[in-house]
Amino acid sequence: MVGLTRGKIAEGVTFQRILDDVRESINSEEVERLHLLTRKDLHNIKRDFGINSHQLHANDATSVSIFLEQIKDCVLMNKNVIGNVDYSSDNDVMIVLMTDLQCQMLQKFGPKTVCVDSTHCTNVYKLLVTTLLVLDEFGSGIPVAFCVSNKENTTVMTQFFTCVKEKADLIKPSVFMSDDTQIFRCAWARVMGLADNNLLCTWHVDRSWRKNLRKVCGGPQRQTQVYKALSMLLEEPEVDKFGELLELFERELHEDENTKDFGIYFSNTYGFRPQHWGYCHRRSLNINTNMHLEAMHRVLKYCYLDGKTNNRLDKLLLILMKLTRDKFFERIVKLFKGGHSYRLQQIQRRHTESKKIDRGQIAASNDGKHFQLTDV
Repeated sequence: MVGLTRGKIAEGVTFQRILDDVRESINSEEVERLHLLTRKDLHNIKRDFGINSHQLHANDATSVSIFLEQIKDCVLMNKNVIGNVDYSSDNDVMIVLMTDLQCQMLQKFGPKTVCVDSTHCTNVYKLLVTTLLVLDEFGSGIPVAFCVSNKENTTVMTQFFTCVKEKADLIKPSVFMSDDTQIFRCAWARVMGLADNNLLCTWHVDRSWRKNLRKVCGGPQRQTQVYKALSMLLEEPEVDKFGELLELFERELHEDENTKDFGIYFSNTYGFRPQHWGYCHRRSLNINTNMHLEAMHRVLKYCYLDGKTNNRLDKLLLILMKLTRDKFFERIVKLFKGGHSYRLQQIQRRHTESKKIDRGQIAASNDGKHFQLTDV
């Protein structure tokens, strides 16, 4: 019984599937020891026979060192201190990973769009996973480098991007998108130079606005009014009108005692750099949020890590490499079979629908830049 179960565990069969098979085989007239198998028994078998593909050594630090030596061609930096490290000290824990294929993807698609963001809660050491990502011709996100570190500051990110530059050479993207922080943009500018368009993720900007609405006095109704005005401003498609609305919005905030504090926050944080967050400044850039990275980080946490904070760093590093491998196989499937992201599918659907419109229903504006449908 143990040998059969051990074999299934080693093959990667899930515990739930093993338990299902055992319980479906039970005969009401004859219950054997096998039928009393529990999830704890399976964990004990896995532990006693050392069935852990990610564990190259019982000690996590030693296992990490062995694993990084096995994939040394992909390791761009290894400041690896595991165990009793004081993460509040000045000691840097930093591992940078990039495969040759990732390097090629960055060189190919990096000149268009580069996204970067960090995620937490992937390991008990509270190390951050920072991902550098590009968009391929299908509009899908491709991770091109990972940085596992105990800090997220300009110095650490500058080291990360320097490692990337040394392997992939200078990358000058048309669009560089990050969350609502100066850390990534400043570090990238130090190493690669300023991108043509430095954008903030709209989702992060909106979250920051909602969080700071508490600065608005006058109750929930007044806060709702301010938030609606912010949303209209954010989504305004015309540059000239956007500028007028922005000026009017800031003036009204500062003149009203109930919104003055929020007005100071808004002017000091966003008012001076509308080109980073206004929709009108990114209409032709085909990207609005960092959702490709957000989605990938959700897949990492809930599909590869089963929604749990894992106890070992070696497992996290192995999973990052598996995630990279799987992303590239998804791309290969699309290249051979054809395939589009949801966004491209929607564009294609709208294009097909637009071809059904009678030309007589289309009227152009005086400047010839805008069109609208008219009833015939």
